[in-house]
Amino acid sequence: MNTKKIATIKLSICSAMVVILTMTFLFFNDLSADSKRGVQGIAFVGITGEDEELLNRQIYLMDTDGKNIRNLTNNKSDIEELPSWSPDGTQIAFVSNNPISGWGWGMYIMDADGQNKRQLTTLSVEYTHPAWSPDSKKIAFSSRTSVDNHDNNIYVVDVTPDPITPSQQTDINLTRLTNDPASAKWPSWSPDGKKIAFLSWRHDKISKSGPDIYVMDIVPDKLELVEKNLIRLTKNMAPGPHCPAWSPDGKRIAFAGVSPDNPDLHRDLYIMDTDGKNIKNLTNTAKYSEEHPIWSPDGKMIAFEGGSPFEEGKNVYIIDADGSNLRNLSSKIYGMSPSWSPDSQWIVFHSGVVSFGRDLPIYSAICKIDINGKNLKKLIGSTQKDYYQSPDWSPVK
Repeated sequence: MNTKKIATIKLSICSAMVVILTMTFLFFNDLSADSKRGVQGIAFVGITGEDEELLNRQIYLMDTDGKNIRNLTNNKSDIEELPSWSPDGTQIAFVSNNPISGWGWGMYIMDADGQNKRQLTTLSVEYTHPAWSPDSKKIAFSSRTSVDNHDNNIYVVDVTPDPITPSQQTDINLTRLTNDPASAKWPSWSPDGKKIAFLSWRHDKISKSGPDIYVMDIVPDKLELVEKNLIRLTKNMAPGPHCPAWSPDGKRIAFAGVSPDNPDLHRDLYIMDTDGKNIKNLTNTAKYSEEHPIWSPDGKMIAFEGGSPFEEGKNVYIIDADGSNLRNLSSKIYGMSPSWSPDSQWIVFHSGVVSFGRDLPIYSAICKIDINGKNLKKLIGSTQKDYYQSPDWSPVK
């Protein structure tokens, strides 16, 4: 074989290698771009019937049709709960048993593919869904400083790529927002990221009426402990309102509360203006309690849990934001933990029967249904030993 022919072959091989390397780079670069654009799917907590004690729970992700199920945390030693998508759909926050303090829950985040799992704070957090800021750069949460201290405060932590290690004595990028001996819980960001609504017991020391909903201003790029323009929005709704949720247009706040003339203290679903005016009872039910309101992305409807405290099952309801068109979506199978599809046309929830004396369902499946109560589909869960809960639908369309 002559030198010219050998050179031609070598050139062809080099050219082929360049093409392969280029295609490989483009492929993984495209995956990275997809991750930055956000991921579609439904995150949830799952455990199979292999563990009768239900002590090991992990975060899973599946397509919106129930296919392509994958374990994101794949951790056999921890209890991981309450997955919450970042608004841009690129990351998932969740809580896990806290290995640093030895008690309470730790706050973690990970990429949507399960990579880069990291703990955000050494503080033990309240067992509620992590509250993402609208720009996906911060998370608000409630924490108490020790197992004996029952007075919580509201904190905000930057979403940083640097993990927290047990050797760190103080948390970086962490700001305490409330400054009162009374507890503060359940933070909810305004859509513009400039205000946070939350529950506080600071007036309960005098009125003994339970917590109230407060709103304070914050400066997103310069967080500090000042409680700027703190406003008390609710008064005398014993045993107190619960679960404030800001509307997508930033004009109203939904919450669960008790009417002063309700002798049974069952919570109804309310909305009010962000200055506390024009409070309206949307459900006004005599025998049932409503909890955990969640606005549809288009702001036209509110989903919530409802049920009698004397019965085993709850149901998922939706209602128009003006209080009309109330409908029970899960009347035949029970339902909890509703989450909206990004187009506001579907609800995903977990169904199951809760036995008295247990804090977990006997069994539970993840289901979805359209807003008209039709096209019910079980996405995962087929036996009474399967346990799935806390579904959260990605905001990515």
